[in-house]
Amino acid sequence: MSTLERIKLLAKQKNMSLRSLATEAGLGPTTIYNWKNRTPDAANLAKVAQVLAVSSDYLLNGSQPEEHSNPTVDLAQDGVYLYDGQELSAADMTIIRNILERIRN
Repeated sequence: MSTLERIKLLAKQKNMSLRSLATEAGLGPTTIYNWKNRTPDAANLAKVAQVLAVSSDYLLNGSQPEEHSNPTVDLAQDGVYLYDGQELSAADMTIIRNILERIRN
C-alpha cells in the first residue's frame, strides 16, 4: 500500500475528504492529491500525520500504530479524544479523569 493509499484509508475512517484533511493540516487543497506522483516533503507529511493521529513513519512504511514508542494523546477539534490514533471510550475518559483528580490532590 502506498503512502497516498494509507492516507486515503485513514481519512475515510475519519469521514474526511483529502481536501478537508489538507485544509485542516494547513496545506493547499490539492497538496495531498499531488503525492500520487511525487514524494511528500517531511514537514507536510508530519502535518497530515498529526491530523490523522499517526506517525509519519506509519504513513510512509505502514508500521502499525501500536508499535510506536511514544504514543500521543490528542484532542481533536470535534472534541474526540485520541490515544495513539485510537478513540478513547467514555469509560477510558472516566478513568483518566479519576487519575488526574488524584494527581491534583
